[in-house]
Amino acid sequence: MAFAEHHPDAPQKFQRFAATAVEWAKKYHGVDISYDLKSVQKLDKIAEKIDKSSEDNLEKAVLVYGAFLGEVIRQLYNGRWEWDDHYKTWGVTFALPGGKEDSAFVFAKVQKRLKNGMDDSVSFLVEVIDQRVKGKIP
Repeated sequence: MAFAEHHPDAPQKFQRFAATAVEWAKKYHGVDISYDLKSVQKLDKIAEKIDKSSEDNLEKAVLVYGAFLGEVIRQLYNGRWEWDDHYKTWGVTFALPGGKEDSAFVFAKVQKRLKNGMDDSVSFLVEVIDQRVKGKIP
């Protein structure tokens, strides 16, 4: 997958890819999305409509919609894009109560969503993050 290594300028590219996701959602799926929780729910619906017949389509969808998911998390929870040396991938790190942090590996999550269906719901991931950030679940 693209960005499977550390590039210092990757976060800026992810922001551009996220903007592309907003355009593609409207152009190809007739859906308006923005950087909010409701749009993540729409992302699950968009995933059902994405042509999964080729690896090229899947890789582009993972990159564009993964960047969008990451930007939603980053913007909603004051997160930051971070390279994870252990998993060799990019994620979005966000603060939890008590000074702890966690990361969401958004590209892997979107890839799983596209391959496994609603069993790997992206909106469920963000609901859990939301509850964790608010201290409602550990």
